[in-house]
Amino acid sequence: MRRPRVYAAHPIGTYGSAYERRALAALRRLLPGAELLNPAGMFTSSEDWLDRWPDVLDSLDALVVFPDERGAIGAGCVQEVYDAHRRLVPVALFDPGDRKLRRLAGLDFPDLPTPRNAGHPVAGETLAWELAARPPRIRDPS
Repeated sequence: MRRPRVYAAHPIGTYGSAYERRALAALRRLLPGAELLNPAGMFTSSEDWLDRWPDVLDSLDALVVFPDERGAIGAGCVQEVYDAHRRLVPVALFDPGDRKLRRLAGLDFPDLPTPRNAGHPVAGETLAWELAARPPRIRDPS
């Protein structure tokens, strides 16, 4: 029987850190039967991620996202969560503080103006790639 493939989305700024190692170890304890995929060792560049992400996404049984130590995620994580939701891949939030998994309710984009195109608001999905300077905060349903 194939082990479920779970992608552990997290900010690039946490790659290789003690914080990342602790969070991934806690996820492995919570999901002992899963094959946990760490993007830090999967992609060589943003271009490599863009090329290979659709195939990785097609192979997933679930996606778990965890924020950096400030509680923020970047545009890449937003895109991964968005893509997973569109493909009906279950998405959960992992809180490294309390080490619990929760269904991801949504993403808040604090202090961001509504993007406009020719004076009209544009669709929310275009916002994901405009967040490099202001990462969203993860909102927990509880």
